Amino acid sequence: MLIRRLDLTQGLTDDVTARYRAAQEGFLEGAPSEEAARRWFDVDVADGTRTWVVDPEPGSLLDTPVATLSAVHATANAGAGPVPAALLTDAVVRPTHKRRGLLRRLMQTVLADAADAGCLLASLTASDGGIYHRFGFGVATHRATVEVDTARFALRTPPTGRVELVDLGLAEVRRTRQDLFARFHATRRGSHERRGFYDPWLAAEWDFETNAPDPRLQAAFHRDDAGTVDGAVGFKGTWGERLTVVDLVTLNPEAELALWRFLADIEGPTGLTVRPYGLGGPLEWALVNPRCLRVTDVKDALWVRLLDVPTALTRRGWDRDGQTTIQVVDPMAVAGGTWRVTVRDGRADVEPADGAAAVTLGLDTLGTLYLGEAVGPALAAAGRLTGEPADVGDLVRLFAVDEPPLNLSYF
Repeated sequence: MLIRRLDLTQGLTDDVTARYRAAQEGFLEGAPSEEAARRWFDVDVADGTRTWVVDPEPGSLLDTPVATLSAVHATANAGAGPVPAALLTDAVVRPTHKRRGLLRRLMQTVLADAADAGCLLASLTASDGGIYHRFGFGVATHRATVEVDTARFALRTPPTGRVELVDLGLAEVRRTRQDLFARFHATRRGSHERRGFYDPWLAAEWDFETNAPDPRLQAAFHRDDAGTVDGAVGFKGTWGERLTVVDLVTLNPEAELALWRFLADIEGPTGLTVRPYGLGGPLEWALVNPRCLRVTDVKDALWVRLLDVPTALTRRGWDRDGQTTIQVVDPMAVAGGTWRVTVRDGRADVEPADGAAAVTLGLDTLGTLYLGEAVGPALAAAGRLTGEPADVGDLVRLFAVDEPPLNLSYF
């Protein structure tokens, strides 16, 4: 069965529409409406989405692809600023065609294309946590869902600045929100560039999950004492039910806490549900009663695979000096090798190394360490870092970061 790349330059053809059907039906979402397909097509064209499909066998009664995988070439922040990255999405294999190696072949094609284009890493969010490690992806960030008891909400210190509700239909609001995220993305480790669907979604024009406009969505900005917007929140709810926070982007703790205070003051809801919530933020420690914040779910969010190990390590932000020699094992036999990594003043020199390495690890484990997820000791305890205890400890300390990674983008 041949893999082919879709041609989006011919417009929203039957061929492209069939791929949207395959993707949505693969996630049990049903066939997209004509309007939904058109909106997804507009996003894919704007993003430069690269999509590959596997067609059914000749004579099949199925008129949609049996497998598909897409990638958007964008950027991810590795701690020293954004680097080229491939954002993988819509990995679907029909149940009738599983265990034939189709996903592996699609993955090889997409990753090779991304590497040829200069992407240093590939990222994805997974619907199943047991699939992607065998392709060299490792869990790089986690996401949480939390509930906030607004009836008992009180901060230890009053928030600063001011919060204002905004009209989602204004072009200035859209531009301000885009600029805010661009500033966040440029400075926050772990952030991934947002796909084009975020703009119409956060403007309440079109919700790509419900395939309809969302008239209940509202938004507010926070301005610092100088009047500069440094935070934004999108939320929706119904009187007598929990308010849902769908997006929260802030540049500093002051803006974040002020927006939490604003949300807690909204009359009518019985509390807040927040997803995704960035673990390690200031809210828990700023509350008078920390039990007002309850974590109801934590799961893997972002999975990362390095495509060019030495270059990706040189482009990473480092918070500690040190030296180690690593042997990286790639299950797809593409990006593995042995390198000496020397870090001084936040920059790494990476050179090929001969002989035995101090630490051996899988490419998936390196993907977990790369953005700075604080699980190095746990990885060592789980046997995913092989070497003398002192050498493993040196590597764990070298990869540790002062600020945890935070990704607010899904794709």
